[in-house]
Amino acid sequence: MWKGMKRPRAVTGAALSGLLLWAFSGPTTASGNGVSVEDSAIGATTGYTVTFKAVEPIDSAGVFDDSIVFITNGGADLSAATFVSISGGSGLTASFFSRTSDSIRVDVTGGTAAVGDLVTLEFANVVNPATVGAGPDFTLRQVNFAAGPPTIVDFTLPAVTYTSSNSPVVVDPIDDLTGEGNALVEGDPAFEASSDLNAVFDDADMDPLTFSLDPGTDPAVLTAEITANDRLLLTPTGSGDTTVSVRATSVDGSVVDSFEVQVIGLIDSAVMTPSNTTVGMAASYELAFEAVSGLSTGQSILVSTGLDGPDYSGASLTLSGGTLSGSLPTPTNQGFRVAIDGGSAPAGTPIAITLEDVVNPTSAGPGPPYSIRVVDAGFQLIDRGTASGNAFDAPLDPVFNDRFEAIELR
Repeated sequence: MWKGMKRPRAVTGAALSGLLLWAFSGPTTASGNGVSVEDSAIGATTGYTVTFKAVEPIDSAGVFDDSIVFITNGGADLSAATFVSISGGSGLTASFFSRTSDSIRVDVTGGTAAVGDLVTLEFANVVNPATVGAGPDFTLRQVNFAAGPPTIVDFTLPAVTYTSSNSPVVVDPIDDLTGEGNALVEGDPAFEASSDLNAVFDDADMDPLTFSLDPGTDPAVLTAEITANDRLLLTPTGSGDTTVSVRATSVDGSVVDSFEVQVIGLIDSAVMTPSNTTVGMAASYELAFEAVSGLSTGQSILVSTGLDGPDYSGASLTLSGGTLSGSLPTPTNQGFRVAIDGGSAPAGTPIAITLEDVVNPTSAGPGPPYSIRVVDAGFQLIDRGTASGNAFDAPLDPVFNDRFEAIELR
């Protein structure tokens, strides 16, 4: 009567023997395995997402459908839990099979997952424990019925920390400080990211909050400090990107607000040197500076002086420093862009940009400063700096020059 159908999901004596043989092989852990909770408040009825990397193939082609069992080990209550979905592998599908107060089993009904594939299960109507703090570790059991006795592997999934329903919450998160106009600049004084952290967080029952910084901020990029009056100060120390995480803690629990910070490198060694400073004359210009964040293929160096500066529209380029090669697309009478077409230059490498056939300004006197910006392929700012402007000289008066030459001839 079972022709063309799978046999009922009963465990035979041989399968039971295999179950006993394999069940004591011990739990394993792997990167990527974990459990996330929609609401971590104690006693909350909420959704759980379980993610793991398969260490045995998963399919429905064996003697029985392969099974996956999520076990809370006496923590969260699964008595009323429902299976929502499975994803990962190649078209995995599954259906609910059974549950107890601390376990729920689903059977794979279609698709496959290879060893190493990331698989995600979602459950609803899970009830959190009633105690604040870390619950027990979870277990994820993978049962493979490819042939003969089942192969069983247990995963240990890290515990979830449960909080009081009166734990602090983030009400006004601190904005990311990234991109031009928002990022910090190397060498600038301390920046006040929050004038009062009590405005960032709130506690429903008005418990006093204490603030601290979680690890993870790169001190080579910036240092963070919480002052005695709950201000958050950020002091940029070098170019790069990092994360700042501020934790608010009350008697009922804690919550973290994290944000990203970019520090733009400061080019403070740039010097522009023209071969002559006579107004209206053609000259070669050399811009020399040290790479701050390093330079690489796809980036660009933008230099601008505005209408009162030299005219670069007919210039040609020589670029040196590290293994860099570059080109000079569409220079103008207000500035130029050096496109880095290949190679790289680590931080600290001397860079020299030489332009031939630049025309000096037409007015004598101090010229404008040279604004320098290093940008990525998307023209997002990485480093910036300024080179002092040059002073340009009027040509000698022709009559005076003729008389001077006559005196020299005598």
